[in-house]
Amino acid sequence: EAIRFMFSRRFKTGILTFGLTLVATVALDLTQAILIGVMISSALFINQVARLSITVQKVDPEKMRGRGFNIRGNCPHVQVAYLTGPLFFAATGNFNEAFANLADTHVLILSMRAVPLIDVSGIEALTGLYEKMEHTGKILMLSGVQPGVMEMLKRAGLGDQIGDDHIFWSTEQAIVQAEDCCPCPYCEEG
Repeated sequence: EAIRFMFSRRFKTGILTFGLTLVATVALDLTQAILIGVMISSALFINQVARLSITVQKVDPEKMRGRGFNIRGNCPHVQVAYLTGPLFFAATGNFNEAFANLADTHVLILSMRAVPLIDVSGIEALTGLYEKMEHTGKILMLSGVQPGVMEMLKRAGLGDQIGDDHIFWSTEQAIVQAEDCCPCPYCEEG
């Protein structure tokens, strides 16, 4: 029944694992085939879990006003990046690539509400982003950081580097603070 369900719904990872385990069972002994099936299944699971989704958006002043926040919303150089998924070794390449070009950004707010965990590689990637932004006079803020993730950031010293004044419970609070305390050099030039 489970095999019919897997094939009728076209679960590619399940079908791949089943097929490779079946071939291994014919070619090798049963113990080796089971081990191969478990390894393939584990690798495919890690690949699926490692997907970190990053959506970068400019601040929508009308949406903020609709939620009761009185902001001017005239700086296009404040961006919010919504992160979804764990920030660990398998996702750091995607993370680094997403923030490789921040030329038009003065304040970057990372909304981490949907980041359930972070490992040392994720902290290194986040530290690299913070240092890059600080070196170029840009500001990094965090919002919605889960307690377990915050504990890791504090243990690594990154929470102190970023500072409590740049870590917020809600993205809206971070946007208001970015507008109030961080005058944009790009907007002042014009």
